Amino acid sequence: MFKLIPQTILSDSRDTSILIKLAILGLMIRMVVMPFTLHPDLLFINFFPSLLIRDGVFDIYSYLEKHFSVQISQLGWFYYPPMTYYSTGFFQFIFKPFTPLMTVWLSDVGAQISGGGGLAHHYANLSGSEQLFRNLFFLKLPYLFFDFATALTLLWIVPKKENAIKAFKLWMLNPVAIYASFIF
Repeated sequence: MFKLIPQTILSDSRDTSILIKLAILGLMIRMVVMPFTLHPDLLFINFFPSLLIRDGVFDIYSYLEKHFSVQISQLGWFYYPPMTYYSTGFFQFIFKPFTPLMTVWLSDVGAQISGGGGLAHHYANLSGSEQLFRNLFFLKLPYLFFDFATALTLLWIVPKKENAIKAFKLWMLNPVAIYASFIF
């Protein structure tokens, strides 16, 4: 049976304790910044998948050509591959019971984008603060899943136990990884 952490690392209770503490600390740091940080790219990448949930738009590129200005199309704003839109839309569908107003908010974001873009504070003003914090948290939740999957993968691919624990620590406390995924 597949185990999340290699048995060689789990054989020492001290190493297991260190990994658990690092995982909890890394999780706490991420959960603190997730609902309070906003960059427009997060909303941009999530607006188009919300069309899949709200309007059943499966051919996102045809929709974009029909509903957005040529100027925006020429800026190259539609460069994500289809799997990005579908996987993001999948998570939005799963989280919909927890974020019932997210599609409305993302629709307002889309109107702002189609009008020429905007800055983070423009998008933040489109919702109440409680909705904003909840929506930001849930928009970043898939990143948390894949972030921890990466940390666990490091435990498996780094051959020496000591180096595997160092790699896990570096990932969990790495300000660049935290910034890129949960702040920017």
